[in-house]
Amino acid sequence: MKILNLRLAKYIHILNTSMDKLASECLPDIQRFEYQVAGHKTDDSGCSGLLKHKDGYVLKPIPKSPQGDNEISFYERVKHDVKLLPLQRFIPEYFGYSFLNINNADIRFLKLQDITNQCSKPCVMDVKIGKQTWEPSATLEKRKSEDAKYAVSKREFGFCIPGYHVFDIKSGLVFKFGKEEGKRLGRESTIAAFKQFFNYSCGFSSIIVKHITSQMADLLDWWNSQNVIHVYSSSLLLVYNAEKLEGLLSGALKEEELITDGSWVKIRMIDFAHVVPANNLNDHNYISGLSNLIAILKSIM
Repeated sequence: MKILNLRLAKYIHILNTSMDKLASECLPDIQRFEYQVAGHKTDDSGCSGLLKHKDGYVLKPIPKSPQGDNEISFYERVKHDVKLLPLQRFIPEYFGYSFLNINNADIRFLKLQDITNQCSKPCVMDVKIGKQTWEPSATLEKRKSEDAKYAVSKREFGFCIPGYHVFDIKSGLVFKFGKEEGKRLGRESTIAAFKQFFNYSCGFSSIIVKHITSQMADLLDWWNSQNVIHVYSSSLLLVYNAEKLEGLLSGALKEEELITDGSWVKIRMIDFAHVVPANNLNDHNYISGLSNLIAILKSIM
């Protein structure tokens, strides 16, 4: 599946142009975030995608209320709610929010940790967890709209893949996979997508997958133990540094080093606009999707 979708390529060109113009003319401390793989696209203001501040944090546009206020409340709650404190390990660090005046409009952005910051060649995949991506209060129209998105993947696996970005270490090329490809994924093509993302052909992908599934298992343990929140339409970012695999192939690094040190492989939950009280019930929608994801990744090791 080594395809750069034409629509995605066109979008990337538009995004790069608008963000670079924004950075050079309006906000010199801001540039586009290079490794965004899903989420908000650029709009007429040219600023609704992820941005990167010179101080190292990522600026994520906050959706309109009430979703935007819900997301802010969640990040702030995780810092203080004892029952949610274990989640801090699995979400980007939160630095508050700020307003940027762009095209005479004040736009609100979350300030979040850039989890690719220590990666010289970051590979990033967005996996949206859960068969159901609408919260219980959603209208019938919203439910139908959400159910129609990635319908095959969500029905088959309880998750879907809106996009990924990978450095292919054998060819030296960068491959980007977008929403349109994600919507067409079935069982075999989903496995093929994971193999491409984890550089399966290099022979060392099992090291990455072991680190990834180990972290996912810890997250799943917490999810099984809590009945405080239910989360809908939230994604899990999978991130690793492809330069480490290049080091293995060249002989500059030893396999044992990367097996022992898992700091170059990370998972982080993002997107918390749809968090609702659990009412003392387990979040089986999230648990099922994450469990299936772990099982599939283990099957390709």
